Amino acid sequence: MSVINGSTNQVTATIPLPTSAFAIAVNPRTHTVYSTNYWDNTVSVIDTTTDNVTAAPHVGAWPQGDAADPRTGTIYVADQEADRLAVIDGLTNTVVTRVQVGADPYGVALWHHGQAIYVTNQDAGTVSVITPVQPQR
Repeated sequence: MSVINGSTNQVTATIPLPTSAFAIAVNPRTHTVYSTNYWDNTVSVIDTTTDNVTAAPHVGAWPQGDAADPRTGTIYVADQEADRLAVIDGLTNTVVTRVQVGADPYGVALWHHGQAIYVTNQDAGTVSVITPVQPQR
């Protein structure tokens, strides 16, 4: 992953990720980027203040799109193989639950202020609407 200074458009760092890095989500409150890694079945947790990978939780087979909720620190990841949405607690970087969605989940989007999570289901031709999950702390 290349880190680019938005003012100069210059690459300032390169962060090594698995070759299967697929999608990213950003939590600006925690200065964290989450990169799904399709073949590794993980999500790289990247601290943008140090440009280092700090964790790589296993989220299920073939993670696709992801979204981060800055209010709660929760990360949602499409688990394509199992037709589920993995829910990660951003404080502990662990999967706290999995929610069944439609066939072949691909994209994940967070509705304004975390009021709903939308998951596109590629093979089903549907969109799942999920109530946000709050990690138990």
